[in-house]
Amino acid sequence: MSLVFDDIDREHQGPRKAGETQFSYLNRSGRVEAGRVRSLVEDWITRYPESDLTALVARLRSTIDAAHHSAFFELAVHELLVRTGHTIVAVEPKVPNSNRRPDFLVEAPDGERFYVEVVTSIAQTPQEMAAEKRLNDAVCIVDKADAEFHFLDVQIEGKPKEQVSAKALRPALANWIAALPVTDAVKDQPPFVYAEHGMTLTIGAFLRNTPRREAGGAIGLQNMEPFWGTPGDGIRESVERKASRYGDLDLPYVVAVNAMSDYKSEEDAIDAMFGSPCVVVRRYEDGRTETAESRNGDGVWQGANGPRKKGLSAILSTERLAPWSVGQRRARLIRNPWATRPLPPIPLGIDELNPIDGRLEKTEGQPFRELFNLPASWPED
Repeated sequence: MSLVFDDIDREHQGPRKAGETQFSYLNRSGRVEAGRVRSLVEDWITRYPESDLTALVARLRSTIDAAHHSAFFELAVHELLVRTGHTIVAVEPKVPNSNRRPDFLVEAPDGERFYVEVVTSIAQTPQEMAAEKRLNDAVCIVDKADAEFHFLDVQIEGKPKEQVSAKALRPALANWIAALPVTDAVKDQPPFVYAEHGMTLTIGAFLRNTPRREAGGAIGLQNMEPFWGTPGDGIRESVERKASRYGDLDLPYVVAVNAMSDYKSEEDAIDAMFGSPCVVVRRYEDGRTETAESRNGDGVWQGANGPRKKGLSAILSTERLAPWSVGQRRARLIRNPWATRPLPPIPLGIDELNPIDGRLEKTEGQPFRELFNLPASWPED
């Protein structure tokens, strides 16, 4: 019996539609790979505490991608803990000095206990998420265009401050497509440009190899504006919000963070905790200069006035962990050198970065595919 996904016939073999939610596509896809992903989720959910199952399943099935990813990461952290011999003593346990509750109270194989809070970093404010949703709606209109002989090459600038008018965009685009030549001369045609509410779509076209007899799937190429950011952005803010959320805890405290941005890496997690990298230049009276690598005082653990957030013992970080990507991801545990309650050695099997003599010493662990006994190319054959 399926606990998360619907018991339905699945025939769709194509990619996810523009604007379609992650759960919707995974739930309806008939691809063999999608079946393997669903099986993985259904297997993991059987080991999650039954008393807290209903709420987690509802979040996994959410039509909001952020909620879906958050629920899956919580399930993945639970699975990692269980597979490495830990016991989940309680989900959302009571803690001293706070009415709030972290996600898990965990007991290691040697009896040591610690708290775990799980957070997904999307590096977007609610306003930015709303703008992203409006942009996806506009792109969805383009992708559903009836382009029988052409693929569309979409260049995107800006994000709409208000909802884009489907009544204006749809017919204007359809008229432009209808006038396109069905020859190689299409590449020399002026692009279709549509601007509204701070967003500009510049759309070109190129020939399909074979005509398509149904509407939809019109986009062949899509390009966004360049991303600009500071190392650690998103991770820093997400961990910062959780670092002292529960006050003075009686046990070590770990925040597990999944950075969903395309541009995040292990270095960003380090920068988020210890400060973004910089170069310090010293000038002497005799004209000499010296440069040295340093860090700005914008880290969760290292601020402008020195160590801070000492109640956070460690973070468990990974990037872009989602139901489809488990086979390609790994994680690491980064310990706080100034922790009030240091996290003792625990057998998680992942990479570790431990503070030794003023530096971080890395011990390599296993990728998720090995920890979860998955083939190297999973979910493909």
